[in-house]
Amino acid sequence: MLNTNCAGAGGCGVGSPQERWLRGVLASSEATCTVAYGHHPRLSSGFHGPDRSIQPLWDALQDAHVELYLAGHDHHYERFAPSRGLRQFVVGTGGRSIYPTLRSVSGSQARWVGGYGVLSLRLLEGSYAWRFVGVPREEFTDAGSARCV
Repeated sequence: MLNTNCAGAGGCGVGSPQERWLRGVLASSEATCTVAYGHHPRLSSGFHGPDRSIQPLWDALQDAHVELYLAGHDHHYERFAPSRGLRQFVVGTGGRSIYPTLRSVSGSQARWVGGYGVLSLRLLEGSYAWRFVGVPREEFTDAGSARCV
């Protein structure tokens, strides 16, 4: 879990306490599949847009070959193609309201602003699978799987 409210975390920049901690934890990990999550997405087509302030944390995740990053903040669903092996999901579909998407950020593979929903994530030995279901009445679904590297 990353604290992406950077000011309260002592910063998210290169050399910040959190960036140093993250790199250390990831360097000592023997996991074959790794998931990280924070409130703010690095990439988003939504109202708040991409958050460049967490780029050093994103770089640390990519350098360590982390597979998944989960975020909210923008109140919609969005799945991105892996970037250097790291796939991001924005799942802000359980909040107070749904926000529109305002742009199409490069790498966005699926987006939904039609209502609330839930992401089911299965972590398997050497792979992962996801299924997002919009509610009510399953108006939208997005599912797939990928191998861990």
